[in-house]
Amino acid sequence: MSSGPPLDETRVRPSPPAGLTQAVILAGGFGTRLRPAVPDLPKVMAPVAGRPFLEHLLTKLKAQGISRVVLCLGYRAEEIAGYFHAGEHLGLDISYSVESVPLGTGGALEAAAPRLLPAFLLINGDTALDIDIGDLYRYHCARGGQITMVGLRWRGRPRQDTGYAVAGRGGRVLDLVRGAVPARVVGPHSVWACCGWYVCERSLIERALPAGASRDRTYSFEAGFVAPLLGSVYVYPTDAPYWDIGTPERYRRLREEWERRDRGPS
Repeated sequence: MSSGPPLDETRVRPSPPAGLTQAVILAGGFGTRLRPAVPDLPKVMAPVAGRPFLEHLLTKLKAQGISRVVLCLGYRAEEIAGYFHAGEHLGLDISYSVESVPLGTGGALEAAAPRLLPAFLLINGDTALDIDIGDLYRYHCARGGQITMVGLRWRGRPRQDTGYAVAGRGGRVLDLVRGAVPARVVGPHSVWACCGWYVCERSLIERALPAGASRDRTYSFEAGFVAPLLGSVYVYPTDAPYWDIGTPERYRRLREEWERRDRGPS
């Protein structure tokens, strides 16, 4: 997925409707693929234009009305918490859910359950998306599902490290695929690349993980929550600019783009 124009954190956008004021950011991974470019920092602390990538993301969320943030941390959590503290310098209320052993993105969300509001924005911490959060939440509420996943338009060049949502009429997700998209799903259905941004209902924890259910210690959000709830999952389609810093090449491109923006015209 190609990156779009630089993020404009000062752009005025509609505030999210009442009820969506919390973001949960998954930032507990080891960042193994990015380590050649950032060997001495957690991935979300990778510097971009003089600030950690995560700080840019939090600033963008604050500008759209998000006031409460839960950071789900694991690897080198103390460095991240030591920088952001309780979020005072950003005008945010930041709390932490720290895993002592790797839990995966699904396990990390389950561990954070006591901190969740009835509805929240869930974000992979190595991604940024220039999207109207208020419009996304209104779309979610109108469909009444448990999960609304943001989907980028599929351009026909699948990446092996990317998941894709196959959506039917009304945006309901019918299937999830990874890597190459099978020919059988192309035609009457639309295919959208998953970008790691979701609106979720807190009740999905109970619905996907009923009392007494056996669960492996480490599992992904997609396997633990999206797949079991497919009947109540929708895709929000967008062509919005999207970035991720998951690999040295993508991180390099993002840095060049955002730092060029900050320098202004030469």
